[in-house]
Amino acid sequence: MAQWRYQIHQKKIESGADLDEQLQKILCEYGNKGWELVQILRPQDSTAYRLVFKTQKPLYPTYG
Repeated sequence: MAQWRYQIHQKKIESGADLDEQLQKILCEYGNKGWELVQILRPQDSTAYRLVFKTQKPLYPTYG
């Protein structure tokens, strides 16, 4: 059975900023490291987005 690790990245978007461009940069950065986006959360009273990523834990730990 697969086991997962999760990471939350918080990103505050400034007014007038290109949201798609900023999110694409974050997605590419995490994707290149093996992380998959599973959800984006944004409280209604905030400009801060929380991006939830996951990656699979290795079945066997690497030593050394």
